[in-house]
Amino acid sequence: LGASLGMCCGGAIDLLLEPFAAAARVGIVGAGHVAGALVPVLLGLGFGVTVVDDREAWAVPARFPGARVLSGDASALGRWVAPRGAVLVMTHD
Repeated sequence: LGASLGMCCGGAIDLLLEPFAAAARVGIVGAGHVAGALVPVLLGLGFGVTVVDDREAWAVPARFPGARVLSGDASALGRWVAPRGAVLVMTHD
């Protein structure tokens, strides 16, 4: 935005930045392409991540560097994700 575009408002802005600690652990159910994109973002933000999928061909640790990967039932996350943690459920066909 600038004067050359005729869009200068001349106003002011107040900005508040509040840092917050990442939740200790996040569980992801489903090791598909969405999880593949999401895991590096979560790890970069400081979350501990566990991915679980009942499809052995998808639950491959090499696909999710830095994350714990489990093959089997999603109930395994209950032993790893704390009550203040989060679980994200991805679906597949």
